[in-house]
Amino acid sequence: MGYSTNTVVLSTVLFNDELSYGSCYELQCADDPQSCLPGSIIITATNFCPPTYDHPSNNGSWCNPPRPHFDLAQPAFLHIGQYCAGIVPISFRSSVSVQIVYQCITPKISSFAQL
Repeated sequence: MGYSTNTVVLSTVLFNDELSYGSCYELQCADDPQSCLPGSIIITATNFCPPTYDHPSNNGSWCNPPRPHFDLAQPAFLHIGQYCAGIVPISFRSSVSVQIVYQCITPKISSFAQL
């Protein structure tokens, strides 16, 4: 059992010094009828999107603070947005999924990772 493609990479603000790792969120595309699809998706935070400080936050560096940003895998994105939409406005909330297909975890994080 795994996460399939219902995973998300979180920006610095949302990742919260690793405290959000394994958290689940319900995302819904909002306020863009041309780009949004109806419904929502529950995703699991599995990684961190590092900031790129040599670019301003409003010019492609979506992971820079103070911007909250979810970077979805394409199959997950296609549940809430049109393929050609790119970046869409969303509404989100923390979610604890009761479906077995999603595993929301709260692991202990070591000070280093073995790759």
